[in-house]
Amino acid sequence: LFGFKLQWSHSKNLADCADLSPAGTDRVVCRRSQKPGWWVILTSATWGIAVAIRNVFEHVRELASAIENLEVDDLKRELEHGHDLLLIDLREVQVLVDKGTIPGAKHVPRGMLEVWADPSSPYGRDYVGEHKRTVVFCAGGGRSVYAVQALQDMGFTNVAHLAPGFGGWLGAGEPVEDYAAHSRWVRRDSTESG
Repeated sequence: LFGFKLQWSHSKNLADCADLSPAGTDRVVCRRSQKPGWWVILTSATWGIAVAIRNVFEHVRELASAIENLEVDDLKRELEHGHDLLLIDLREVQVLVDKGTIPGAKHVPRGMLEVWADPSSPYGRDYVGEHKRTVVFCAGGGRSVYAVQALQDMGFTNVAHLAPGFGGWLGAGEPVEDYAAHSRWVRRDSTESG
């Protein structure tokens, strides 16, 4: 099991998990089993390999503390001033079709961000520029933290994210653009024009 020894333990308390692991174990991973009251204990005592799985929500909070976080009102002010702002929606296209987007946002799927942002890439987009003010957003502010970090690692210096995400924008009652109305990814009846 990737360098881990597997054992089963019966306990109703997660704190007992460490006590049930063998002596000399340098890494213990406890997971609740599907069987009530049972835990799966993975240890690296005899294998010498430890796999650290980071809690994604804690990691996002940690990364967010080192980047620029915008609230809805902050983004509204930036949009009103217009200063060559590039607003990027990182969500998947079907979500944009179903729920809409913030008016003026460009769709750049999270999985394509680095490729589209790289000017030397054959897939690079000319509307992305490392000297442009860039604000990214996703549904709830998690993926956009990773996106800011990726852009900064590429050399972008003026990047922020919408901390509450599109959900926060929507919850604040702000306008939403109907992405489906102009998306080429929407199947249209052949009798429709445009």
